Amino acid sequence: MGNKRLCWVLGFCIIFILLLTVNGVNTDGPSRFATAYGSATALPGLEITEEIIMGYLSPKDPAEFHNYDFVCDNVIFFDVSSNAILAEGKEMLIQSMNYIYTMAFDAIAEDFNFIIGNGYAVLEWTIVGTHIGEFAGVPATGNLIRVPMIAVYELDKSPPHLITNARVYMMTSILMEQIAQ
Repeated sequence: MGNKRLCWVLGFCIIFILLLTVNGVNTDGPSRFATAYGSATALPGLEITEEIIMGYLSPKDPAEFHNYDFVCDNVIFFDVSSNAILAEGKEMLIQSMNYIYTMAFDAIAEDFNFIIGNGYAVLEWTIVGTHIGEFAGVPATGNLIRVPMIAVYELDKSPPHLITNARVYMMTSILMEQIAQ
């Protein structure tokens, strides 16, 4: 279990360093991102990025998982572990979140950690719950799950700076071990 935790910590540190580089946090001139894609100042600042991410994570309705007013209509959530699109478009994202948190699992998200950059945010959390419905071909087992997750969110450069995409790093192998027992 210690090796898995170490891998997560190292991975999180690498993502943090990449965010600093992407956002031009260096003293020897513009970052490669700023050179290749224009000025890094075109990205939303830290305050706007934090406002959007916290808004997304703070639903108006307690029965909801997120406030989808903070994602653009053509948002894309990509699962890096399976190399597949989790959701393409706001409606599909809402359905996907509902499926994960209420149909496949009776689950909540907890243990949040954030890194906020100009126009980017990294979120680490844990999905905790019970396997109550079919997931990846495995019928409901009633097994408890505790799955670490990381997502890298990117905001639109243009106001209102909504979330345009997220790269989700889900520890699928851990999840499958927990529901297959």
